[in-house]
Amino acid sequence: MSELEELSARALARTFAPLEILRAIEIYHQALGLAPDFALAWTGLASALERALLNAPETQAETRKAMDEAFSRALALDPDGWTNQLSRATQLFARRDWAAAERAYAKAIELAPASEPSVRMRFGAFLMHVGRARESVDLLQAARRAEPLSLEVSVLLQIALECADRRTEAIAEYERSKDLAGDRSMVEYFALKRLWGHEDAARIKQQFIRFLSHESLILPVNQELGKVLDQPAAALPLIRRAFDDPAYQDPIRVGILGEWATNYGDLDLSFAAFRRSMFDLTSTWYTYLWQPFYAAARRDPRFKSLLRDLGLIDYYRSSGKWPDLLRPLGEGDFEVIG
Repeated sequence: MSELEELSARALARTFAPLEILRAIEIYHQALGLAPDFALAWTGLASALERALLNAPETQAETRKAMDEAFSRALALDPDGWTNQLSRATQLFARRDWAAAERAYAKAIELAPASEPSVRMRFGAFLMHVGRARESVDLLQAARRAEPLSLEVSVLLQIALECADRRTEAIAEYERSKDLAGDRSMVEYFALKRLWGHEDAARIKQQFIRFLSHESLILPVNQELGKVLDQPAAALPLIRRAFDDPAYQDPIRVGILGEWATNYGDLDLSFAAFRRSMFDLTSTWYTYLWQPFYAAARRDPRFKSLLRDLGLIDYYRSSGKWPDLLRPLGEGDFEVIG
């Protein structure tokens, strides 16, 4: 597998566009047919299959088996290298073994060359998922310095900056990202969420139209929402209908519906959607929990229950590393501070 092929497959796999992820998997399979001992390509294939899990729940068992096989090949080929540790970290993260995943990510950074941005990007994303956005920003900024043209690094950094209450910097990074190549669906969607609670209806409508022009993971309900963006009473029935529609039952789409429900103040639907996404559909995307738009939900008692059920509170207590927005209270409780 040439360096150009590996970079091409990696770029395709870093989107949430289903067709591009499938193309990345195809490139990795073709390359590994020629060079079956290329550990980094096995790691890349496993990561692409991990993304595929989010988009096609109907083939989840088959995809998860292929992903685990790819990780196993990577581990066997490079038992002492950074790709080994990155593969282990990814597997452990998917199983919500938070402490072990953190150790594996840290070890991968220790072993990886400074020129390799993927490790810092993945560890930065992990820290953001567990609510440690301030630490995440440092790693993602390092990844950006190593790979300034990566749209995926840019959008992750934008989310981390927003979660770390550095909104002005997040907006500046969004503006910088407009010159970067790649699937802009995710970056434009997060730019839309950044406006929730901050901008007037006209500005939100303008960004929503921009997002739809780049949408790659299609939610037909978005076309209907575009007509009633500033009318919660009209928007919420559309979201509830989509929540029950079989066409939306994958972790990303259900999670997006939960975000819209949160924006419109329906916390019952919000918690139902996030629980379905995370537990029933095994999502590995947890940044919802720490973003500014979710502040009202964090004050709901169900937020504490959600964190406990995810195993995060045990992880925080055992590690002593609490997220930016939580603070322990004695031995058995904690409070939300943001």
